[in-house]
Amino acid sequence: MDDTLKDSWAPKGPVSKTIKERIQKAGKRFHANDNISEFIEEGEMEELQAEVQEKLQGVLDSLVIDTEHDHNTQETAKRVAKMYIKETFGGRFKPMPRVTSFPNMGYKSMYTSGPISIRSTCAHHFQNIVGKAWVGIIPNGEVIGLSKFNRIVHHIVERPQIQEEMTTQIAEELKKYAKTENIAVVVKAEHHCMTHRGVREHESDMTTAIMLGAFKQDQKITTDYDPGWTEGLMTAGVVTTAKVEMPDMDSGMTYAFGDLQMDLFSEQELRDKYPALQQAYEHYQSVLEVCKTKEREDNEN
Repeated sequence: MDDTLKDSWAPKGPVSKTIKERIQKAGKRFHANDNISEFIEEGEMEELQAEVQEKLQGVLDSLVIDTEHDHNTQETAKRVAKMYIKETFGGRFKPMPRVTSFPNMGYKSMYTSGPISIRSTCAHHFQNIVGKAWVGIIPNGEVIGLSKFNRIVHHIVERPQIQEEMTTQIAEELKKYAKTENIAVVVKAEHHCMTHRGVREHESDMTTAIMLGAFKQDQKITTDYDPGWTEGLMTAGVVTTAKVEMPDMDSGMTYAFGDLQMDLFSEQELRDKYPALQQAYEHYQSVLEVCKTKEREDNEN
């Protein structure tokens, strides 16, 4: 009998097995934090959700929960399956949102975006990771739209993982889509596997930082745009102290600048070896002067 005809009569196995076989045939990885969307065909997401629902019902049964008569859990397996496939683990099963870039019209200094909300899942215990991310970029020939930073970050964090790998993935994807080697990412988050189980410690956050390109070569680069960004850099050891914090009376934004011990550098050394640091420091001085002037005017009024 023809193998094709014989296979057509064979019972269809679980869709997860079919997807897994495609991935293995392509020689690709399918770890918890990998995106496997290219191996999922039309209609299979619904089949996968139904399969996960069936397995979760088995988990509830093994936990000795009477889902037939307990009105609170009658739809739990269905809800959780939908949540895993379409929401909390959606970054595994959905392709990256479209990211368009635009010509850079000459801006060569650093800019930052954040805080960007982090809602991820610990791969060890499937508990929440909740926090914020800040990204810094020194662009080259192209730039991407501001909202695309959020979309890239959200797509990566919506999968089970550990924070260190999450931070690295964000940096690598930003480098690819923003088309620049000069990328910095800081993530600060609370892990519910620490707060809801184990030590049950509610005052311990985790901060991770990745510095690439100019940020790695000149680790004294910082910014005065956001105190959270400076806090992240301080935790990562890039700067030592948040020496100055001054509110901008108009925007409500707080400017912060790390203590970079500027007296250790000569003007010539700053110009030749640390141009980005020189530029950031000069901008910091001008912002500080504006804030002081506004503060004096407010006091006089």
